[in-house]
Amino acid sequence: VTDNYQNTFGGGATDMLLTVFNEDGELQWNTYIGGTGDEYGNQVTYMDNDYIIVGGSTSSTSNVAVGGFQTTYGGGISDGYMGVFNADGTMFWSSYVGGPAEDEVHDISINMNNDIYLSGSTASTSGIATVGASQVSYGGGEYDAFVGQFTINGEKNWITYFGGEGLDRGNGVAVDELGNVFLGGITSSLSNIFQSGFQTEIGGG
Repeated sequence: VTDNYQNTFGGGATDMLLTVFNEDGELQWNTYIGGTGDEYGNQVTYMDNDYIIVGGSTSSTSNVAVGGFQTTYGGGISDGYMGVFNADGTMFWSSYVGGPAEDEVHDISINMNNDIYLSGSTASTSGIATVGASQVSYGGGEYDAFVGQFTINGEKNWITYFGGEGLDRGNGVAVDELGNVFLGGITSSLSNIFQSGFQTEIGGG
């Protein structure tokens, strides 16, 4: 790695690796992201050539979260992870996203106001949803999906569960210019998922 945010391997089985190339495919910089546990990077996006945002998961209880909305490890096998880097490879802020059980960030999107949206999966029955969220209580099953909105400065605006009694995962998130948020993923839940739409019953399997 180059001499940027973290130039030594943190430990565990895996660290994340963030690498930036220019339009000709030439390496600009890269960095490890990780502590003494295991880290996995699932998504990366950029904002107006100013910030690079990384999402994934971590089992490290230290040397990961810096100045974000959650700087303490929630618990379980893993917490979700979100890191915002400056264009030169220095850290702006990073944060855990998780409660007392297993959590993981799967996707990231950005709106016109530079708010950050995350989707993921969680087995945590607490420590996820904010007050007044669309679904404040864990639906059940092995995992619930979650989706949330955060500011570019590392503040949590809102986050909600989305799930029923089965297994639910939030694999993709997008947002349009009107502020509508789109969540895609998988579910085995028979209830508390479909409000209306082209298919209101689970197909099976």
